[in-house]
Amino acid sequence: MKKNVFLLIACVCLVCSCTVKKPAKEYFPSWNNCEALSALQEYVADVTNPQSEHFIPVEDRIATFDMDGTFIKTTSSRVLRKTSIAVLRAGLE
Repeated sequence: MKKNVFLLIACVCLVCSCTVKKPAKEYFPSWNNCEALSALQEYVADVTNPQSEHFIPVEDRIATFDMDGTFIKTTSSRVLRKTSIAVLRAGLE
């Protein structure tokens, strides 16, 4: 009897885990829904689609980042200190 109950529970768990659809990964969750976000998403979809005339092969893709404050923790404290001093001096002049 215990074996049948265990098998029933195992089957229910297996069926439930197979039918649960994972939510799509959301990129840019902190961005407002705006024209810039839509343009960026359309561009990425276009250049990563192999059927697109604008397709960029993986080996030719590059990534660039600007220092808008989102990556400041990845810089060394020396760079942060020099940048902070330069900004303060510029503000005082």
